[in-house]
Amino acid sequence: LEKHLVAIDDDTLFVFDSAGKMLKLQYRTGDKTFFQTVSSIDFPQPIDILPTVHKGRLLTADAAGKLRVLDVTAMETRVEIDLGGPASKPIWVAEPLLLAEVSRQRLVAFDSTQPKQSLWTCDLGGVGLVGNPLLVGDVLIAVQQSGDVLRINAKTGKVEQKVSLGQVATQGPFRLGKLLVVLTADGSLQHIESLVPEFVAAVKPEPVKPQSVPAEEKPAKDDKPAACEHPVGDAL
Repeated sequence: LEKHLVAIDDDTLFVFDSAGKMLKLQYRTGDKTFFQTVSSIDFPQPIDILPTVHKGRLLTADAAGKLRVLDVTAMETRVEIDLGGPASKPIWVAEPLLLAEVSRQRLVAFDSTQPKQSLWTCDLGGVGLVGNPLLVGDVLIAVQQSGDVLRINAKTGKVEQKVSLGQVATQGPFRLGKLLVVLTADGSLQHIESLVPEFVAAVKPEPVKPQSVPAEEKPAKDDKPAACEHPVGDAL
């Protein structure tokens, strides 16, 4: 049975079945239009979560906790990492970080260009994340399902601040212009800009300088509109 469909480009599609088999299909045209299987890979374990495509690479995590980075063109595994447990969310890329939530217990960060060894691990206390973590400078903002918003040091993985929204979070964080918000279970948007001063500074507009009008362009106080020498309607 088909489990995941991942589009690579306008003509290429990856299909994953429930047994761990991946097919690479390409769209063909001619007398008939159809998808043709051009290659396949049999993974040792099923791919439980939706794979992530990023810059010509396919990021997969199987039921045994193996994270693999595949070249989508060569169909070769470039990196294979043992996460120590199954990934509970799709792999996230927040350059320069590659992030994996493992068993809803911890968030593990890797270098997105060379994800061989973990950079740090952040304990989630058994509460998974919602939405995609957002990187602002050296700050990573992650939202837990419980409604806790975490300010994480992107270099060390240390939780620098935690703010509770008071209700279950369903999605976020989102950038909305100058705002940073989280969607909660009651459908409201909760503002979290105060948690990330770096974000506010980044979107703060420059003050508008008043423009002075040159003296010669300023109308004189005694100036009166010139009288029309030949008002409309007077000429015959």
